[in-house]
Amino acid sequence: MNVKTFIHGIERTLLAKELKATVKDGKCTWRLYRPAWLNGYALHCIDRDRPSVQRTAENIGRQDAALWLLANGCRDIPEELWPMLRGRVQFEDDGRPIIPAPSRGARKRRRQSATPTAPLTPAQTEALQMVGEHKGNVAAAAKATGKSRTAMEKLYKKGLAKLGKRDAEKVKTRALPTDARGQQDVRDPKSKKNFLDDDN
Repeated sequence: MNVKTFIHGIERTLLAKELKATVKDGKCTWRLYRPAWLNGYALHCIDRDRPSVQRTAENIGRQDAALWLLANGCRDIPEELWPMLRGRVQFEDDGRPIIPAPSRGARKRRRQSATPTAPLTPAQTEALQMVGEHKGNVAAAAKATGKSRTAMEKLYKKGLAKLGKRDAEKVKTRALPTDARGQQDVRDPKSKKNFLDDDN
């Protein structure tokens, strides 16, 4: 297929018979042409998803063309470019160059995930469950399971650490107000009885 492209700002036609090599790279197709009117090679790029999007062809020399094909792992390097590869690659007995597979660059080191933690022990699972049932009251959970408060607290904290969670903030409590007799004096402000008592 003939291709119209710009080389040095002048529109030129690259003929299908002048095509020397094709390299597919990602979503682009690169074609190397050897036009009769050009002292060198034309490297043309077409976006495979949108064929109408084309890059201006680049005019490159024989050595650059050979090295570009070698770097991209092209197996079908034109015979006219083989001399440019002397000293860079090994050659077979028939004179054909042995093209190595393209290098994929430095291997990226995978980011290690967090160190895997050991699974919860049955005692830790029970401690987390009991403290949850008793709404964070470790002493009540310890009493319900028949363990000491310190043992229950230890198991609970170890279980939380394995799950990657912190201890929930302890809610600060304060004593309820008391009346003159020492009884807890809690009045409901919405209750009518309280308002009547206040009036007397």
